[in-house]
Amino acid sequence: MDLLLRTGLRRGDVFRLEPQHVKNGVIEFRASKNAKMVYIDISPQLAIALDACKTHQMAFLTTPVHGRPFKSAASFGNWFGKMCKEAGVAPRTHGLRKKGAIDLAELGGTTEELKARFGWETDSMAGLYTREAGRRKLSKQASERPNGNTLPRI
Repeated sequence: MDLLLRTGLRRGDVFRLEPQHVKNGVIEFRASKNAKMVYIDISPQLAIALDACKTHQMAFLTTPVHGRPFKSAASFGNWFGKMCKEAGVAPRTHGLRKKGAIDLAELGGTTEELKARFGWETDSMAGLYTREAGRRKLSKQASERPNGNTLPRI
């Protein structure tokens, strides 16, 4: 879960993530969907997650039985869904990608920053998250004004 949440990679990419993609504290990875390069600074939390994935294989994520890299996004997704079900959480890798985008936007990430981080080509997806984060921020600011949480009586 940490790799999905902290990298923002798609299910079809996270299972292909390998130590060779880590250079000077940055993950440099070409997204399979659109061949865009993504650059992800390795935070202390992400470093802990990557260290926990150390295997004798090239891939960080490996199958539990044989310890080999997953062969496809579908096989990784099926395993991930099973693990989520056992843990009692919703089994959606995409939900973790969305959560990462929401968090970055709410921290003030710009449309261009989100495009670079998540490998989006156009402003439409990044703009969706930055606009929603902006609306939440404005609503919070309005609530913090004197009497902002009190509607006028009619």
